[in-house]
Amino acid sequence: MTMLALAFSPDFCVVAADRAVGNLNAAGLSTTATKNTKIKHFNEEPMPFIATAAGFAEAVELVPDIVKYNSIKSPSDLIGLAEVLAKSMKKALEEDLWSQTHTTSCTLALTADNQFFVHSLYLNDEEVLFSGFEPKKSVIPAGFCAPEHRAQKEHWQEMLTEAIMSNEQKLTPQERLNRVLEVMSNAFEECASLNQFVSKDFDYCVITKHDRKISLNQTPTNSIFE
Repeated sequence: MTMLALAFSPDFCVVAADRAVGNLNAAGLSTTATKNTKIKHFNEEPMPFIATAAGFAEAVELVPDIVKYNSIKSPSDLIGLAEVLAKSMKKALEEDLWSQTHTTSCTLALTADNQFFVHSLYLNDEEVLFSGFEPKKSVIPAGFCAPEHRAQKEHWQEMLTEAIMSNEQKLTPQERLNRVLEVMSNAFEECASLNQFVSKDFDYCVITKHDRKISLNQTPTNSIFE
């Protein structure tokens, strides 16, 4: 299990994933003491992008090798990457294992014409959760999945959306990023308290339109964040 959070605004986006690693076998899912970074990011033009996966997090470890032989230059390439991850997961695991839990894959890219494009699907059945350009509403596609936690999920999605978007307070991008990270910290902590397969510790990537660069676990160095 993993918690994923994606926060969107017109000038920068943030993708976060918790660090907990579970063990999936014939007996079911069990916790481990292992922690891992489940985000891969690629700064190559013409379309820098971020990829992550929850459920079968090992799927994201395949991305660097896939990208070596399949350039990611357009949104259709990104969708194709997600389809390859789905097929790879199904080859790596027996069906009675991968069918036990949904694996959510999320990819976020900055296109050649400087638009954010996001694509998310369940690798298990390749059901698309959401896909498109310039998303407005921040989302938590994995985490708070139990029906009784829907209210918490909706609350934190709204908090993320409000934190990252420009508003009448005229907050700087750095101030908005600080607010996003504070909301994420609180959301991950609450989810971890409800689900033993989610950790309160998380990694995050920030991607900005200003310099078209992705930063991992740090504030971007471009001028809009100075």
